[in-house]
Amino acid sequence: MSKIKLTGSNSGYVEISSAADAGNLTLSLPTAGTALLSNAGNVFTGITTFTGVNITDDITFNGASYNVVWDKSDNQLEFGDNAKISFGGGLDMQLHSDGTNGVLRQNNNSGGLYIQADNFVQIGKVNAGTPIYGKFIKDGAVELYYNGTKRFETTNTGAVVTGICTATSFSGSGEGLTRTSQYAHRNRIHNGGMTIAQRIGDTETTVTNNNWTKTLDRWKVYENTEAVLTATRTHGTYPTAGTNPSSHSSQRLKVTTADTSLSSSQQCMLAQYIEGFNWQDLRWGTSAAKSVTLSFSVLATGSSAGNVTGTYCVQCSNPNYFNRAYIKEYTIDAINVWKRVTLTFPGDTSGSWDTQNDASCRFAWFLAAGTDHHGSADSWGAFKATTSNQKNFLGNVNNMLFITDVQVEEGTVATPFETKPFSTELALCQRYYEKISPTGGLACWCWANNNGSTNVFWKVKKRTTPTVGYNGTLTNSPNNQNGQIGVYSHNRGWNDWGTLVMQEPLTDSVRITFGSMEGWNAGDAIGIYFYGEDSNIYGDAEF
Repeated sequence: MSKIKLTGSNSGYVEISSAADAGNLTLSLPTAGTALLSNAGNVFTGITTFTGVNITDDITFNGASYNVVWDKSDNQLEFGDNAKISFGGGLDMQLHSDGTNGVLRQNNNSGGLYIQADNFVQIGKVNAGTPIYGKFIKDGAVELYYNGTKRFETTNTGAVVTGICTATSFSGSGEGLTRTSQYAHRNRIHNGGMTIAQRIGDTETTVTNNNWTKTLDRWKVYENTEAVLTATRTHGTYPTAGTNPSSHSSQRLKVTTADTSLSSSQQCMLAQYIEGFNWQDLRWGTSAAKSVTLSFSVLATGSSAGNVTGTYCVQCSNPNYFNRAYIKEYTIDAINVWKRVTLTFPGDTSGSWDTQNDASCRFAWFLAAGTDHHGSADSWGAFKATTSNQKNFLGNVNNMLFITDVQVEEGTVATPFETKPFSTELALCQRYYEKISPTGGLACWCWANNNGSTNVFWKVKKRTTPTVGYNGTLTNSPNNQNGQIGVYSHNRGWNDWGTLVMQEPLTDSVRITFGSMEGWNAGDAIGIYFYGEDSNIYGDAEF
């Protein structure tokens, strides 16, 4: 049978140990007199196994640096900061507090972390009335919250976002997207792709000094400097560096005579005026004024980068009153590189902005401006054109500026350039300028005294009563050459011209009258023939 023996020791303590066949129990009393077993507490060193023992007080498990306590009064096992609970033979998962944050860590890089529940998993505070952050419902939605309000929820068909959804890009066709504002005709600029050029075609046109020169449809250039510029339409993406524009065409302004020293009153700009009917819904001049965003593609080239790189300005103004303007700066950073520029203009809550068929708003791209025209950027104020940072683009011969894909739209975000069908863009431009080349002839009649007339109807109703006229040479012997205009009767053949006058212009038609046509009798039928596009009738209702 097992025995316990009590022996003395020369070292000053009493040793209780088992006999050889009684197991491995040893109870030692250190020389310092520490009690191993007492009513106050017990000390166990080494491996201790308790079987069938009822411990009725706190227990502290001492670690090398961090402790764990069974706190009887709190009814919980309490881990000190950085004391960890570890799971798995390789310490695959650990749970601890670092003093500030709770950390659940999966250490096994080849495995994952699963959170499982039969009904749902909820992340957030558990106190009554406090918000949750996220909820994951079995066979149901995933919900994400902001300050207690649900903003995102998955459904059986996709997802629901409550509020504004902002993304840097979208992939896919986007055919299923629903817009709250119009997608077609969102561009307030006409001919932003520079595709329509009824007046000048692809001809290099010299800009008139100290006046406005109408270039491509809806566009015009003003300069009162010592420089000489030309304007034309170009095709193709010249050159190919940078982000090439969507449009095949661009408007090019070229310096042929330089002005290196501007006087205070001199300036040069490319501009488009927007009609009040196309601006009225933005409510400018009221407290409900809406912001707009301008975007365009620009490229500059010259003999060196220093000739063209720098700061440029775009001005938004009310051209009928010239008392409100907003200036935005942009930079051209390199030559021969297409750059997409985006500028947002806040809606003007003051000032006067036309809401009918007059000019309501003007956007002007400045190439140069003297000190009289300098103002401040990024605020509505008195009528100024540029900041003092404006580059003088006119300072070197053969500097060239290309611009296309111009778009102005409601809101603070630029969308991709809207490419309209050619026929649509042409019709929008014809409200302001239209030319008709009736190559098949105009049927006229002589009413008395060698005089006659006919009416020509515009394809598109004009903005206002147009200025009218004709281009071409009146001839009594046309030979199908471009630019010739002839008059013919079945009875008399080709006839000498007297006069050809455009009369009684209206927004939908114009009356053509001829006189002093020798030999014509009242009632004679006459045909007026226009050969080629250079012989035409035009109506101009541009601003």
